[in-house]
Amino acid sequence: MKKVLLILCVIFSSLVQAQDIVIYEAQYSEVYAFDYDSKEYVLKGGKWERTKFTYTREWIAIEFTPDKVSKVWWAYHSSYGDSVDCYYTEGDVFKICINTEDERINFYSDSQDGQFKNIWVISKIHKVKAKE
Repeated sequence: MKKVLLILCVIFSSLVQAQDIVIYEAQYSEVYAFDYDSKEYVLKGGKWERTKFTYTREWIAIEFTPDKVSKVWWAYHSSYGDSVDCYYTEGDVFKICINTEDERINFYSDSQDGQFKNIWVISKIHKVKAKE
């Protein structure tokens, strides 16, 4: 009887932790660079391009090209209101902020003296499909 209860507990806990993975697609991409003279980020370029991604509380996976997917582990950092959550990646290499209200994700990179030098922004996001 104890074995049956143990097995049921293991199965139940795995079902509770199971989550659907939603795949999103961004349609537009922009790159900004920090201008040390004006102390602002300046748009360096933008283009229409598709970028697929999915994320959980522990990681984000990004498909840069159809045959190359990068999975980045992250840790929750902070929330800015109800619509923006920010994460730091392993080793604090990137800061990633997801803005659900504006449907955009900012990838901050190349930190120097506490200031990120570049921002890659993907936007015009929509759901593509969900996996179980």
